[in-house]
Amino acid sequence: MIESRHSPAACGETVLLVEDNTALRKAAQKVLKECGYAVLEAGSGAEAMSLSREQAGAIDLLLADVDMPGMSGHETVRRIRADRPSVRALYMSGDELNARMAGDDGDPVVLFKKPFTGAALLEKLREILESKPRPRSKKSDQ
Repeated sequence: MIESRHSPAACGETVLLVEDNTALRKAAQKVLKECGYAVLEAGSGAEAMSLSREQAGAIDLLLADVDMPGMSGHETVRRIRADRPSVRALYMSGDELNARMAGDDGDPVVLFKKPFTGAALLEKLREILESKPRPRSKKSDQ
């Protein structure tokens, strides 16, 4: 198990992992599952949207690559939040971008720089999951 200052499996959260690089997606999925997260994995934004619609339970966090063919990570999160407004997001990118920028809805966008270690990923996930919840709209989460 990956060492972390947080208890990574504290709440049994579900993470929707969206990454077009298969090797990176499988490595991140393995780290998350070993630490007790339920992981839904998608290789594209369209696949992530399908998984979100099929998932009866909550999705606590979207871990999405920024640059993907077809639909960007930002667009994927925006579309999934139409049905699940309180879902949190962590964006991954290999590009040099600001660590924090404003999202379309005024919500801060947290960007995580690739490559990263499993321990760093777990730390950032816990930081986001333990932060103040996103406000819910009139439409309730599933």
